[in-house]
Amino acid sequence: MCKIAECVIAGFMVVAAYQDWRTKRISCLLLLAMTAVSLGMQFLIRKENFLSILGGVAIGALFFLLSKGTKEAVGYGDSWVILLLGIFLGGGNVLRVVLLAAFCSSIFSVCYCVRHGFCRKQTVPFIPFLTAAYIGVMFL
Repeated sequence: MCKIAECVIAGFMVVAAYQDWRTKRISCLLLLAMTAVSLGMQFLIRKENFLSILGGVAIGALFFLLSKGTKEAVGYGDSWVILLLGIFLGGGNVLRVVLLAAFCSSIFSVCYCVRHGFCRKQTVPFIPFLTAAYIGVMFL
C-alpha cells in the first residue's frame, strides 16, 4: 500500500512539474487534490510518526517564510508542495528531497547561465527538480 501511495504522489508531482515548467504556475485545484491525497494517505497508512510529520511541516513552513521574505523568488506553490511532501514523507526524507532538488537546480542554473548568459530576472521553476529528487529518493 505504501508504494501505491508513493506512486500516486509521484503522479501528482509530475503533473505539477509539467505545469510549473510550462507556465510557472500551479493549479489551485491540483494543490487541493494533492493536499487531500497527502493527508488521506498519511492517515490511512501511517507512513511516518507524529514528530516526523511535524518536522516535515516545519520545513514547509520555513519555505513559506522564505517565499514571503524573498517576494516569491521561491513561489508559494513550491512551498505548498514542500509542505505536502513534508506531511507525506516526514522531516528527514523531505529534507533529503529539498536538498537534492536545490543541488540539481543550482547545477541546471549554472549551466543555463553559461550557455545563455546571465540575466538577473530569469527564473527557474523548482517543482520539476523537486519531482526528480522525490522520484530519486523514493524509488532509487
